[in-house]
Amino acid sequence: MADVFRGGVIESSHTGHVAVVDAEGKLIASFGDPKRLTFARMARPEVLQNPVREDAVRRITDAMIAAPEMVGGKNRYCTDLMNAFQGRLFGKAGAEAVYCVGDRTTGYGFAIKIEDGGPRAVYAVMNEVLRQLGVGTDGPLEALAEYTNPDILNMSGKAVGKMETSFDLQTY
Repeated sequence: MADVFRGGVIESSHTGHVAVVDAEGKLIASFGDPKRLTFARMARPEVLQNPVREDAVRRITDAMIAAPEMVGGKNRYCTDLMNAFQGRLFGKAGAEAVYCVGDRTTGYGFAIKIEDGGPRAVYAVMNEVLRQLGVGTDGPLEALAEYTNPDILNMSGKAVGKMETSFDLQTY
């Protein structure tokens, strides 16, 4: 899918999966497997059925959970999420308002993309997804309350609005 060259030599090759959908959600183009469940497979690496990859995924997610501040930094949602869920969830923010979470208990993979690319709704939406699915409603979500429906602050730090989630998940 993409190669990195250094000094005329391929330094690394990157593969991936792409799905392109139209406004109605119809798949119109793809590369690889458009239904691939990447974060779900990270949450349950035994489904990979490859001992080398399974071990690598466990080492990566164990490291994320053991040192969440190395993933997101201090006072960041990634860090606070992993600390609140004490090893159950691991999460990582991506560019342009993407956020992904893996749940080691259920094996679920969650992916959120905010269409306008602005990050300020991502964490409130993730908390609402978790709440609607009953994940962490027994306590961990309380530790993430500052990210749920947060105030919108102006440059002086004065609250000038509030973020509110307004959707219902369709479950299957």
